[in-house]
Amino acid sequence: MKRQLAEQHVLGKYVLRLLTERPRELIEPSIDESPVPGWVLIWSLILIKLFIGGAILFFFNADKALVFVIGTHWMAPAAIVALLLPLGLFWARLWRVRLRRAELQRAEWHVERPRKRQ
Repeated sequence: MKRQLAEQHVLGKYVLRLLTERPRELIEPSIDESPVPGWVLIWSLILIKLFIGGAILFFFNADKALVFVIGTHWMAPAAIVALLLPLGLFWARLWRVRLRRAELQRAEWHVERPRKRQ
């Protein structure tokens, strides 16, 4: 009887702790979170834009529908370019800096440029 009461007491403490303390994962989110949900959102928005534009072109008069689609969808390519341009500039600069670094290391150690195999 005493053992059963002790087990109930331990179980009660455990349940009370589960109900009153928040899990550590809710307080401190994991660093290894994947960026996949963001890309899913972006691609779904792009696909919806393409589907709506295609549906408008398919169901309505071609001349007026094309003007309407261009007029209402012109910001999507501009937004994509505006979002990807800084990333492209970063990678281009990184590529240039790495090439320059390799050139300086070759000059420092008096090593010839590697030749391509024939």
